[in-house]
Amino acid sequence: MLAFVLAAEAAHFNLSREVEGLLAPTDAMTAETCAPILEQVYTGLEAMEPSEADLGDVVANGAWVVQRSWAARVALHGHLRDWHQAGQLTAECMRSTRRADLALRYLEDYVLEALPEGIRPPDWLTNPSVPFAGREGLESGDVLVTRANALSSAGIAHMGRVDSQFSHNVLVYVDERRRAWAVMAYLEQGALVEPMDEFLSSGVDRVVVLRHPDRALAAKAAHAAWDRIANGEPIDYDADFDYDDHSALFCSEIARWAFGELSGLPDTIPIELALSRFDREHNRAMFDAIGVDRDVTSAPADLLFDPTFDLVAEWRHVDDLSLLRRYDAVVESAMTWMEERDYELEVLPRHERFIEAALAVRRTPMVGRLIKKRIHPNGDLRFLVGAWALQEAITGVEEDLYAALGDDVGPVSYAELRTLLEQVRVADLERWKTDPGSSHFTELLHPR
Repeated sequence: MLAFVLAAEAAHFNLSREVEGLLAPTDAMTAETCAPILEQVYTGLEAMEPSEADLGDVVANGAWVVQRSWAARVALHGHLRDWHQAGQLTAECMRSTRRADLALRYLEDYVLEALPEGIRPPDWLTNPSVPFAGREGLESGDVLVTRANALSSAGIAHMGRVDSQFSHNVLVYVDERRRAWAVMAYLEQGALVEPMDEFLSSGVDRVVVLRHPDRALAAKAAHAAWDRIANGEPIDYDADFDYDDHSALFCSEIARWAFGELSGLPDTIPIELALSRFDREHNRAMFDAIGVDRDVTSAPADLLFDPTFDLVAEWRHVDDLSLLRRYDAVVESAMTWMEERDYELEVLPRHERFIEAALAVRRTPMVGRLIKKRIHPNGDLRFLVGAWALQEAITGVEEDLYAALGDDVGPVSYAELRTLLEQVRVADLERWKTDPGSSHFTELLHPR
């Protein structure tokens, strides 16, 4: 992951020139050259030494860098559509697209953090080919790909083999009074509808707007989904992440359901090549612990790479980007330990007792209403227990990271965070070997 902290000292390279050099070949990409060119973009951004960036160039040309990166991502989305329609899109191209897209997003993040507020690009990066009037311009059938400022959201974003920055999907419905609604599903509540303003003010730090080109179908799908959830029988959360069985729903299944079965059409969103893969080969213990038995699912970020939709606009809360980067580093480190260091997640009896007690309270009339937004009465016990153990483990990792950072409130690069987290891992492993009860997280996340 590009770790881009800007410094005035020891500046050796011109960022805007380097970015243009990396992105220029993408303008003439073909389906055959997609993977190698985008891998060069990814590795080129990864290789940049942040302390050697020319701060003067970043301040002078940072807004252009962000807009150039965004334009490249919009163009890439268009390429995916063309190659898919021509039957030329490959798995290798899709993987490289996702990796390059993620690296470019992080590039934009770091540049935006470095720029004074008065010279930043507009809050919304927009696609000039698709009219968009900001938050008030959302239309029925739009799909929002979002990220909240929570550690658990980072966990969702990094669950697949290829990391992402996103943890949630929302289908937009705009009623006859022009009120916008969020149609979605949460683990704690199942399927629900919520006023859009309420959703967007609940700690959402990233939003990407996608729009289906068939506006009549989009309006039909959004209304049908809103009406079914708002006025029909409750729909449970799908902890099996089965994107083809809509008797229960998870957030990134909503669009597939609304534009497919609910509209009398085949389930085709997202396309198969855009679906996420779980790394069960190297991390089977964690997936077994949380009860996830499948290898493929529809994850929140997948719709970003589905050629069915137009990429319309993107917004991020710049002041929270440093926080999100820390969360990402914590979760990515924990996943790396499990995938590459043969660590495993251990679920303890206390986790099961806690979840069983919470479910019992939730199912109690009157009293259960007090925690109705915290746990679903029909929640899957195995998934909830495993998820609770994982949450406790990565929270311990996060707390040790903050202790290692001390009082330093300045910008910390992704690479520096990962280095600190490796030190955190080693220190807590030694505590665990000496006295297992004294460890902060290795009791739950440890070598086999």
